[in-house]
Amino acid sequence: MRTSRSTLRSPRRSLTAAAAAATAALLAGTGAASADVRGGEPVLPACTLVQVTGAVAASPTVVQGGGTTNLGWQVTAPASCPGLTITLNGASVAKSGQKEFHPLTTTTYNLTAKLGASSKPLGATTVAVDGQHEVDVKLSSFSAAQAGEGAFGGGDEPWLMVFPVFVDGTTVDAADLPGSWTTVFGTPYAHGNLGNVSVGSGTTVAVPQGTGTFLDNVMTPVRALSPSLGRQAAVAGVVVVALEQDGSSDASAGVARSMAQAGIKAKLDDLVATMPVPAPGNLAAYRAELKSRVLDAVSKDSLVGSGLFAGVNADDYIGAGFASSSLAELEAAGPAGRQIALSFQQPGTSYAVTGTISAS
Repeated sequence: MRTSRSTLRSPRRSLTAAAAAATAALLAGTGAASADVRGGEPVLPACTLVQVTGAVAASPTVVQGGGTTNLGWQVTAPASCPGLTITLNGASVAKSGQKEFHPLTTTTYNLTAKLGASSKPLGATTVAVDGQHEVDVKLSSFSAAQAGEGAFGGGDEPWLMVFPVFVDGTTVDAADLPGSWTTVFGTPYAHGNLGNVSVGSGTTVAVPQGTGTFLDNVMTPVRALSPSLGRQAAVAGVVVVALEQDGSSDASAGVARSMAQAGIKAKLDDLVATMPVPAPGNLAAYRAELKSRVLDAVSKDSLVGSGLFAGVNADDYIGAGFASSSLAELEAAGPAGRQIALSFQQPGTSYAVTGTISAS
């Protein structure tokens, strides 16, 4: 799954009026601890985190991916407090300040005081990225309408390569396509990843979660486009390669899977870096090229170098498929998501995989 990231930029000279007002409202009523006076000389109390207060505020609190939000914070502490440090999301900052941030995904900014081995949360503010969703890719069933080895008195031993792909605003900026990239996930499993089952014609089995379930992947509209176009240009998909296990080694199966994942990413990264800026008139061609490139990366010819198909009684390549949805399509589909239905054929063999892609 993906992790939230934010990009730090140079601070502005002053907060926006909204950010300043929000900070002032949060800070109302706070003040420094007063000093005791003995014999005409002030005696400062021992510094503890109990005496440290503060707050942080952001404006605006909702941005487009990569958009600007202004953070302001202020901390009140005793005048003498050796060793006190203040951090904002782990980075040391002054007791008061302001800074621009450009979050790529919804981000919470935490203001913390640290003194020795102790720490104290002082405040937090969350900046949401408009259009952000958690996307789940789930393959639910595998079926063999026709098992290729049924005529020999046994059954097939199918296995899958599964690669979810994301081309979206977490890594793609329409204002800097050459500097953008894509995300391709995969499982560490190869041979036996359908449960070491032997299937005959007409058999359907559940796809194990470890093979076909990828949850909570952060997805946002492509950056530097209008909200509507950014949602249409952001794509989530899954590449599935169906094979039948025979005499190839587990090592060669693992090499083939790694080659396929690297090949998909290389071709999609090149597509993003060289494609025109997404526009209503080129989205269909962009989606078609995306599919063409991923299927080329996982063709049998592209995987020959792995050794998977070498030797006598090597594994059989049955086929590959790609299902994808734009973020706009996933939003329109609602919680039920969009269906995945892929089929794979070779003479005498016919497999199928079903599942869903959904956004929440």
